[in-house]
Amino acid sequence: MSTNRTGAMVLGAGVVALGGALAWLLLREPAKAPAQARPPFMVPVTLASVERGTLQREVLLSGRVQVLQRARMAFDVVGRLAEVAVREGDRVPAGALLARLDPREREALLQVAQAAEQRTRRELVLLESPARPEELQRLEAVLEGAASDLGWTTSEERRMAALVEGGGVPRSAYESMAAQRRASESRHAAARAALDMARAGARPEEVEVQRARVAEAAAHVARAQADLDRTRLLAPFEAQVAQRLLAPGDAVQPGLPVLEVVDARSREVAVDVPAHHAADLQPGARVVLTLDERPEWSLESAVASVVADADPRSGAQRALVRLSATQDAEGVLVPGSFVRARVELRPLVDVLLVPGDAVRRTLEGWVLVKAVPPAAASAEAPPAPAGRPSGLPPLASAAFVPVRLLGQARGRAAVQPLGVALEPAERIVVVGADLAFPGAPLLERPAAAAAGQGAK
Repeated sequence: MSTNRTGAMVLGAGVVALGGALAWLLLREPAKAPAQARPPFMVPVTLASVERGTLQREVLLSGRVQVLQRARMAFDVVGRLAEVAVREGDRVPAGALLARLDPREREALLQVAQAAEQRTRRELVLLESPARPEELQRLEAVLEGAASDLGWTTSEERRMAALVEGGGVPRSAYESMAAQRRASESRHAAARAALDMARAGARPEEVEVQRARVAEAAAHVARAQADLDRTRLLAPFEAQVAQRLLAPGDAVQPGLPVLEVVDARSREVAVDVPAHHAADLQPGARVVLTLDERPEWSLESAVASVVADADPRSGAQRALVRLSATQDAEGVLVPGSFVRARVELRPLVDVLLVPGDAVRRTLEGWVLVKAVPPAAASAEAPPAPAGRPSGLPPLASAAFVPVRLLGQARGRAAVQPLGVALEPAERIVVVGADLAFPGAPLLERPAAAAAGQGAK
């Protein structure tokens, strides 16, 4: 019985309290309006100014080190390989012996040609030399004997001619003597001609003929020497032996490769350039080469040339960076290794520049969020209620500016506005652009505060 009485008392006290609360709500004065027309939502942002200038662009590409000079060494004569004088990996100077064929047959042919040349030269010397005194004395003696014989036969012919008329000598004897006289005249003339020829020497025409024979013999010697030289395979430049393809004892045909050598000092880097960067890459552009294996190493060079249509299917091109003998003297860039190439592209001149983080990608394309100043924004907004105090400074509002992204480099972007004006010195949103919407009130924060919040 006491329990029911206690519950009734508690229920009555609750009803009285509820009635008092309702009375207070009904009798209290109406609430006053807030002293400030504060927007229900503000986007905290950091702003930056639009600039006009030049954007020096660069792109990170990959390339491969290759050699400028590579040769597959081969003989151009038939033979049998007698020696390979180098091993794979050896470095040899220009003109060093690499390999040689069996030279014995060609050495014999060279000796034959040299002997023939010596013979023709000695014959020329004899032909151009004057006659020896002993030879002249002999020819003079022959001439004197022929003259004596001619004198005797002449006198005998005259004597017998007188006797023939008187019948003292037969006519046949006279005619025989006349024949002897004519023969003596011929011998005398021949002896005199031989003496004159010996004294005069060889005719110019004979000397020229013999000189031609000497030149022909010398040409045979040169050809035999060249055939012998072709049995020796020499390094065409300062090279490194990359591969041995034949061994001593192998039969060699003309053009059959024996060795492959490369010029390890003469190197270039072939950099693959995508099609969308090809038009902006020019010879002479600055290139910085790096290696993933050695992050502390770098080498600055320049693009020597650009090979167009390197890949017709994709439109990619190939930039060649040639290294001089003084560049990378320690040989860090090994032929065949991959490198990173940071290449400068054609600069964009007299363009609008904004921070790279300010450019926002949407479904409709690239946009910037421009901070419209309060004065310009208030011209379009409804007037604030009269007599209402303002505790905050006027806020800028967000406006979207469609742009074409011309390029990005080093944290900055070059843009071209599309349909909406954008001028240098205008303010754009850098941090907070993802939360902005057209007409959103923007609450500018210091850049340092934004960076601190981003670090958290």
